[in-house]
Amino acid sequence: MCFSRRYLDHAESVEEKSSSEGEKDQPENMEKKEKIEQNIKSLSISCHLNRAACKLKLGDNAGAVVDCNEVLDEDEKNAKALFRKGQANANMSDFEQAMDFLQAASNLHPEDKSKCFTLSSEI
Repeated sequence: MCFSRRYLDHAESVEEKSSSEGEKDQPENMEKKEKIEQNIKSLSISCHLNRAACKLKLGDNAGAVVDCNEVLDEDEKNAKALFRKGQANANMSDFEQAMDFLQAASNLHPEDKSKCFTLSSEI
């Protein structure tokens, strides 16, 4: 079980203990739960993106792709995940896939094309 899931389970158990049955479904409690879930999702994405960057530096391109896929399962329009997945594919000589991911990242942030164009010109 990953850290974030344990954190959510713990938060839910604390919430249950601190509120009575009638208060559990109050709007403010639901908002707290949604906020916790959003924080966990954000932390999970950050961790996977950082791990993918580390794996790229270590030459574990397949591992980087796995981490990027985890991010893209949560947020299919995450430019960093698309860019790093493109880098990993380029490092594995899968240039067609690399161009697809780099183009997708570039389309999401057209104002920040420098990295994508630099990498795509190397391919």
